[in-house]
Amino acid sequence: MKLAFHTNALGLWPIVKLAEWARGNGFDALKVGPSIPLDEAGLRQAVKDTGIQIASLTYCRNVLDVDPAMAALHRQNVLDRVKLAGKLGVPLVVTSTGRAQNLSLEASLAPGIEFLGKEVLPLARECGVKIAIENCPAIGNVAVSPFMWRELLLVARVGTGL
Repeated sequence: MKLAFHTNALGLWPIVKLAEWARGNGFDALKVGPSIPLDEAGLRQAVKDTGIQIASLTYCRNVLDVDPAMAALHRQNVLDRVKLAGKLGVPLVVTSTGRAQNLSLEASLAPGIEFLGKEVLPLARECGVKIAIENCPAIGNVAVSPFMWRELLLVARVGTGL
């Protein structure tokens, strides 16, 4: 078993310093969150200097934000993390489903699944990366309860053939 540290707790530190701290405090890996810039060279340097692994790249923001510019920014960040994970050999990207603030949880399922099914998952397959869905309700997410997970998976199977 390996113990990973989620970088958002100390995300204002440069990644190499953060990796040194994590390694020095018994952590084997990092879950690199959105507070860490996507700097391929910096991430490679942190791994090289400390021997720490990167367990996942994480971006849990609302990809269905009602502000189209914010939604586009968040979507691009998810896709950028998938691409970088593939380049770095990071096995996992963690993201959220999104939630349209002007819609119910149930009504937000289809647009979230459309983004995941048509953009994220094909890119992840191409890059050799797995996708995990966060369940935190505070970040723009419909996958927040066992009921909504079941609904999410049912709609995904029917709507996208996943």
